[in-house]
Amino acid sequence: MIGTRIGSYVVVSLLGQGGMGAVYLAVHERLGTKKVVKVLLPQFAWHPEIVRRFENEAMAAARLNHRNIITVDDLGQLPDGQWYILMPYLEGGSLASFLQTHGRLTPHRALHILGQICAALEAAHRAGIVHRDLKPQNVHLTQTEDNPQLVRLLDFGICKLKEDGIDGHTRTGAVFGTPQYMAPEQSQDSKHVDARTDIWSLGAIAYEMLTGTRPFEAESDMVIYHKQVTERPSPPTGVPQSCADTTMSALAVRPDNRPQTAQAFAIGFAADIAPEPPFEPSGAEILALVARELVTNVPANIETVKHVGTPPAGVWPGASWNVSGSGRVAPIGGVPSAPVPAPPSASPATVGARPAASRRSPRSSRPRSAARAA
Repeated sequence: MIGTRIGSYVVVSLLGQGGMGAVYLAVHERLGTKKVVKVLLPQFAWHPEIVRRFENEAMAAARLNHRNIITVDDLGQLPDGQWYILMPYLEGGSLASFLQTHGRLTPHRALHILGQICAALEAAHRAGIVHRDLKPQNVHLTQTEDNPQLVRLLDFGICKLKEDGIDGHTRTGAVFGTPQYMAPEQSQDSKHVDARTDIWSLGAIAYEMLTGTRPFEAESDMVIYHKQVTERPSPPTGVPQSCADTTMSALAVRPDNRPQTAQAFAIGFAADIAPEPPFEPSGAEILALVARELVTNVPANIETVKHVGTPPAGVWPGASWNVSGSGRVAPIGGVPSAPVPAPPSASPATVGARPAASRRSPRSSRPRSAARAA
């Protein structure tokens, strides 16, 4: 591949290689700008299912066009028949490498990253795309002038595309993914999954961020699956209750018992994260800064929205939210002249944070602790 030309770009070095593909650095022959070229290894160039997975990656990224999802510049075949994807070159490294270097993260730093992952997932899920291989290795972190850890979600190669009759092209019974970050139902059949499968993977990533360990480990994939359906990992300790509760609920065996959307996960996780002056903002403020769309126009059926921010007396926090110029979250429309009726009860599927007995009424003026141990 070294020396191969793709348009005005020339492949100059190998960046890495996996079981089915390789990633190269390409440089524009005149401008000197860099691109990444991902290619299928030659032995897979004529394998229909693997080629379709490769095409899925390009199709999903092109369809989404989201700031937290890697973009794709081109998809094609080289003269020898080898398939390639041309993508931007990103400085930085994977979340996996970041966690190896830093160990467990503070809730504030974890939310800064998780909020952006949730924004990417929410966009994908609303477009009918399930990632199915969400893991730290597929989360890229880049330092920019405005964001010390800008997230880009990578590798939609085994994604499930619901639109246009495209379902990911996996045979019934076929299993794709990474066991430590793969939901129990995906271990049984990768084809019949939905967005809540990605929520389980999100919970596994959050657990690793908060504890420094994966929720389930074993030498055998089958043993990992057995643990997932028969055991519960120890909850994260020394973190706000909302962080521990939301993470553990995302790891529920039954999809109906998890937060039902990435937005609900982000709001639930952020609920009890208090500001730590002078540098750390509250959880709601972090979301407003890195994933603004998750805290504007929040659906009323997201139970955990009750815990985001401190609404004025008489305002039910299930109403739509806006973000002020200062980055603070506030309900649209201000304080109504008459008390707002209580919201409808949320179904168990939307409750991802805590049992009803521990929820504080939105009208209560009693301060809450943001540092309760799990």
